[in-house]
Amino acid sequence: MITFQRILWAISGHQHDIISETKVDNYRATIVGAILLMVGIYATLAWTFFFSLVMTSFITALVCGLFAGFFILLFDRALICSISYGKKNFWALSFRFALALILGVFLSQPIILKLYEPDIKREAVILIDKKNQERRSELDKLYSTEFNNLQERHRFIFSSLSEKQKQLITNEEAFKKEMDGSAGTGRWGYNTVSQKKELIYKKDLAEYEQLKKETEPEVKRIDARIDTIQALINNQLAGFEKATQDQGFLIQAEALQSLLIKDKTHTLRNRYYLLMIILTLIELSALISKLILDTKSYSKKVDYILEKEMKETAMDKEIIFSKLDTYKNLTLERERKIVEEFFEKTEATKNSKLNEIVEEWNKSTDQTYRNTWGILKNKLIIHTDQQNHEPQTKDQFINPN
Repeated sequence: MITFQRILWAISGHQHDIISETKVDNYRATIVGAILLMVGIYATLAWTFFFSLVMTSFITALVCGLFAGFFILLFDRALICSISYGKKNFWALSFRFALALILGVFLSQPIILKLYEPDIKREAVILIDKKNQERRSELDKLYSTEFNNLQERHRFIFSSLSEKQKQLITNEEAFKKEMDGSAGTGRWGYNTVSQKKELIYKKDLAEYEQLKKETEPEVKRIDARIDTIQALINNQLAGFEKATQDQGFLIQAEALQSLLIKDKTHTLRNRYYLLMIILTLIELSALISKLILDTKSYSKKVDYILEKEMKETAMDKEIIFSKLDTYKNLTLERERKIVEEFFEKTEATKNSKLNEIVEEWNKSTDQTYRNTWGILKNKLIIHTDQQNHEPQTKDQFINPN
């Protein structure tokens, strides 16, 4: 029991070694942790349910749901932890409220679809029929130009054959009536007029047979292409109908929207909005409980620990800087004494060297004052300008003495 309580404290963002010392706040932290754990479980189940509607693999949907639930749990834990430390970030809280509202709206739709599944399916069938008709119209429109041209050509060919056939029948009747004397000249038998009419009839028959022979391949090609177009339309329409029969998520969502429009009593709409509010409040339940059950004792202890650590850090900083200052002052003092002692002990040697330089200058006939000054600076003066006061001769540079 103690271990599970510590887990709840950790989930709620409280340190168990501090919260355990408070008698009231540890109970509040346990309540907040339990609610936050339930919110994480709820978010996992809700998101798994949503992903299962749009994914074929349940394992993949479960993994995605666990990820989403874990993210919600960690984000709420961070906000609750910041509130426990007395830092209420307005923008962070606003973002959490907005996220809860969006998730409530987003997750309420698939739940409504599941609750009203029979009604949704009936409405989806109507929408699918409309979509099939729309798809049929789109396919007919797609092939309409070619199909109309083929039919126009087909009608023209048959019209030409029909006109030729009518003319052939007329000439055949005229020839027969001329032969039996029922029309024409009224003379019976195979006479001159009947012979001419026979020639006209045979000529028309030959022309008709020739036209029929010439147009028959084109008619076959036209019929074959028309059959091909019809087959393409039927196949694409059959594939579309098969795909829409599954009633995917978008079809169901569209059916839900259609039902909301048709719902004159607003029953479905009101329940839809009520479910959004409930899901949003569930998302915010842990945060709301934390705002209500404020752990003031824990906050005071945390503030005390933070203040103590800050003062200890400042004290450590002051000690280190003080040590550095002491070390600097002692080092300067020691080096100053060394320098003073050096000058005291070298005073006699300095005077002796100065006398040697002056005496050498007195003995020399070609050594200038400037060269003597350069030798003096090189030998006896600590800070010298080597560029402006060097010996002027090679011998003096090599052996300034």
